[in-house]
Amino acid sequence: MLSVAEKYEKAFERFELEDLYFGVEVDANSKGFVDWDVVRRTITMLGLFYDTTIRVSGSLYVTSNIFWTEISDLLSAILEWTRSDDSNVKGMGTKMKTKFDKYWRNVDRMNKIIFFAVVLDPREKFMAMKVSFCDIYGENEGTELFERVKMSLYDIFKEYKNMLQIESGHSSETSPSSTTSSNESICLVHQNVPHEEQPIEANMFYMLLVLYALTVMRFYMSGLNMVKSPIILP
Repeated sequence: MLSVAEKYEKAFERFELEDLYFGVEVDANSKGFVDWDVVRRTITMLGLFYDTTIRVSGSLYVTSNIFWTEISDLLSAILEWTRSDDSNVKGMGTKMKTKFDKYWRNVDRMNKIIFFAVVLDPREKFMAMKVSFCDIYGENEGTELFERVKMSLYDIFKEYKNMLQIESGHSSETSPSSTTSSNESICLVHQNVPHEEQPIEANMFYMLLVLYALTVMRFYMSGLNMVKSPIILP
């Protein structure tokens, strides 16, 4: 509404000159009716909230991984306003900071999924989360909160890892034929290769390589399952 009214600044000023009762009806204590510079600064400040709300409320794209980043950027702007030389901007910024601390100061009261989604975003990862925490909560408290979120994420990863191991155990019990066929294929390859071409070092190397690949795949599947849960949230 302010952005629309600001375009009619000249019209309001002329209306005030032509209608002697206009200023009285709008504000009995009005002197000069409106400070349009304050209006323009207010539009800029509230416009940031509006743009942030639009971005995090989108329904046609994933927003869970950008939510905390948007909140951090918003706080950076609020902190800048609290240091402004303009008394109006500073006053509004101080009130906004108080309201922000009411809802965002205590990490334990927030849903940690918004933090996990940022860490799982390959553009951000742990480093971006730590930097944002330190900027918002200070170096000491920010580092402590970051470690708590980090350990919570590790705990969730372990849960998904255990779930994958249980599923793998069930699948191996229910489908022994696939394991048997795989073993037969490996034996067939070894039978077709002369023994002199199978040194012990090479066998050990390939065995370790296979074990490494299986381990990497297990962690990859655990991480993939864990990533899907928070990232698909709107």
